[in-house]
Amino acid sequence: MSIKEELLTISPLRKKTRVEDVYCAFKKYIEEKNIPIYKVVSMTTDRAPSMTGTVNGFLAMCMRDDDFPHFLSYHCIIHIKIPNHLQNSEYASCYGNLHENRELNSRKKS
Repeated sequence: MSIKEELLTISPLRKKTRVEDVYCAFKKYIEEKNIPIYKVVSMTTDRAPSMTGTVNGFLAMCMRDDDFPHFLSYHCIIHIKIPNHLQNSEYASCYGNLHENRELNSRKKS
């Protein structure tokens, strides 16, 4: 048995960036490259609501699709570790304020 971790691709979404567009671009890419989707065991996201939403999020769309196997989902390790790394630095409060502002702005838009 072998385990691999790789970045599949970076696909530009030129017109729209709705969850459906991300999902369709992902699905189209794996079909074009003949990637055996049944071998996917996990997906990692940045925990944005558009990615992790239980009804309309990217992961939910994948889970509803019969082509996908049951898979685990994780929060990206880089997004988890950066705040800890910055805790003892002069950038900690700047990062914290930026993170809080993003959360507040996303709540205002909902």
